[in-house]
Amino acid sequence: CAWYHGFWQYIRLLGLGAAPSVHSAFLLPTLRRLATTGEFGHVLISGSADYSMLAHVVSAYRGEVASLQPMIVDVCDTPLNLNRWYAERFAIDIDTRRCDIRQFEHSRRFDLVCTHAFLGYFSTNERSQVVRKWWELLRPGGKVITIQRTRPAAGQRALRFTQAQRESFVNRIAQVAEEDQRLDEDTKKWVVTAAQEYAEKFWTHPINTEGELARLFEEASFHIETLDKAVSAPQAESGLSGPTMPMQAEYVFVVAVRQ
Repeated sequence: CAWYHGFWQYIRLLGLGAAPSVHSAFLLPTLRRLATTGEFGHVLISGSADYSMLAHVVSAYRGEVASLQPMIVDVCDTPLNLNRWYAERFAIDIDTRRCDIRQFEHSRRFDLVCTHAFLGYFSTNERSQVVRKWWELLRPGGKVITIQRTRPAAGQRALRFTQAQRESFVNRIAQVAEEDQRLDEDTKKWVVTAAQEYAEKFWTHPINTEGELARLFEEASFHIETLDKAVSAPQAESGLSGPTMPMQAEYVFVVAVRQ
């Protein structure tokens, strides 16, 4: 998984990926509002490329001096290790579980599920299973916060970088890495090679519309509290296109409540 989780750190470092930080203006105020109630301290982060979502949750809850018990569930050890590294560095008590979220079980129900661009890793049928599992894992009144890109003209097939997008992506990575004084020469060379592998291997299952996204939650017996449509933050514009690139694209911000 190093081609994804390992390289993703450099995409973020170079400012070229659609990480949770692109949507901080939505995430942080929403998390802070929930933190102030004192009723959403048991938090499940469902799927995690790295520790970015945990960092947002911790920032919001510490800002409100609110109790927090985070758990991170992912199918891969690497992001769990990254979250543990971050938690140790900032003295955060976390629990981690390596598991497909659809098979995850826990003795206590969660107050909140947080995730970012996670549903694109599942096909249409599979993502219904994911949302139903979130419902099962939440207490009544518990909430899901998620952000998902929509692609109205993409159809249902998994999307990959086109040849032109791959070439543009690798060239841009090479250019930005060369200009970044934080990287030594060996790292700059490695980043270009890693960019080629990432662009060849990465895929995502598109969600076409906000209505399609809303139905996923409604069919799982969630109440949609918030369904906001927005584009990626202007400062995230990179001029690149393709999966995970924060070009001028439509994202939907969802807060859903288990009834």
